[in-house]
Amino acid sequence: MMSKTNRTWIILLLLFLGPPLLAWYLYTQHPEWLNKTANKGILLSPPINLTKLSLMDTSQFQGKWLLMYIIPGDCDEICEQDRFLVQQVHKALGKEQSRVHRIVIKSSKLDTGLYIVDPWGNVIMHYPKNIIPRAVKDDMSRLLKASQIG
Repeated sequence: MMSKTNRTWIILLLLFLGPPLLAWYLYTQHPEWLNKTANKGILLSPPINLTKLSLMDTSQFQGKWLLMYIIPGDCDEICEQDRFLVQQVHKALGKEQSRVHRIVIKSSKLDTGLYIVDPWGNVIMHYPKNIIPRAVKDDMSRLLKASQIG
């Protein structure tokens, strides 16, 4: 039979060594858990500065978030549908929509699709054609909640 002192030492040992051992085990046996992200769009790393792209005069949008939709030329059916979805995402932001502007730009410097631009003019996220409105809204809501500017 174990004495009360020995039992106390074993409990203390498990309390202090158990969590680091469990963490080490999970870290070494499940590395796929480490690369999980919450964003649904494609995060651009490093971000692209909008002024370096020379797509437009950025001074009027300084300090605001942008939902920037890039089209290569004429707008086809998918493009029209995506533009409508971007408008719906903007409306779905509710009281936060005043912090976000929507623009459409014809350019071949970036891939066709939707881009999120932060208040400093950095293009930080991309959604290819056929955007999923819920994904964009979730990412924008998360960004606006974390940011106090714009």
